[in-house]
Amino acid sequence: MIPAPTTPSRRILLAILIGLLGLSLSTDAFAQRPSRGGRQRRPERKAPPPRDEKPSTESPGRTEGTIYKFSPADEDERKEDEKLLGELKIKPFEEGARTLILIVRESEDLKIKLANHEFERDEMTFYFQKGLHVEAEWGFLNPDSKRKIKKKVLRGLTFLTTVIEGEVEDVRDVGVEVRGVPQNEQQWPGYNPPDRNRPPGTSEKERVRPRNLKLRFIEDVTKVRNDENEESDMGDFKKGDKVKVTAVYAGGKIGMLVMLTPPNVEHDITSTGLGPKNDDRGRTPPQGPRSRPGRRPKPGSAPQG
Repeated sequence: MIPAPTTPSRRILLAILIGLLGLSLSTDAFAQRPSRGGRQRRPERKAPPPRDEKPSTESPGRTEGTIYKFSPADEDERKEDEKLLGELKIKPFEEGARTLILIVRESEDLKIKLANHEFERDEMTFYFQKGLHVEAEWGFLNPDSKRKIKKKVLRGLTFLTTVIEGEVEDVRDVGVEVRGVPQNEQQWPGYNPPDRNRPPGTSEKERVRPRNLKLRFIEDVTKVRNDENEESDMGDFKKGDKVKVTAVYAGGKIGMLVMLTPPNVEHDITSTGLGPKNDDRGRTPPQGPRSRPGRRPKPGSAPQG
């Protein structure tokens, strides 16, 4: 018969078990602590969002320049988008700026203005002619698009006017030719100084050079007045007469005639076109002679004698 273990033996066995348990716990704790010479665990970083999900910082804007080209939409393009009118390209005055490409769509919010006259929908694109001085207001066709380069759409366009003093070179059936300079010795639209590197205050004022301008009569806009600031017609003017004109400048292209008067008459273009002053209310604005009654001259054609 084997004798039962004594009390000291039990105590020794219990001590061994406790020691093994403590060693196991200390080993686990040591494994979780980073060692000085070993590699430390770094917390996991969240992946950055894709670039195309980054909200766009672009915003709608305004651009001053000249009309470079208008391309009407063809039949296939109109089938895809029945409100599409075409594509308008504008060359900004800002040096080094890229040509602005704008989609033109029918919209109740789209306003095309000259002086205070607003063109009707069926005629607005008729006046998108090369060289004309304009300011375009534009936005994005699809503002929520994730594309890096978004398509721009025309929201509004204003033909900008310049007051010019000079003399009549020729009077024609659809317009007039004038040679002159901008009023108050202002430079022509889009003028860039020849030397931009001179220190401030040392540049000499560039002499304004006279230019010959061919200007077209614009139906419901053009006004002709005499010395008394009364409605007149082109029969009161002849070659060599001193005149003042308000016009949309177009460089060597055909510009728009807004007002033609003797030089002593002040020009207030708010009284031209639609929305006349109270003293003009209800009166029909005078119109220049046309090549054919009831028809507009062909776009881009020069005034002919």
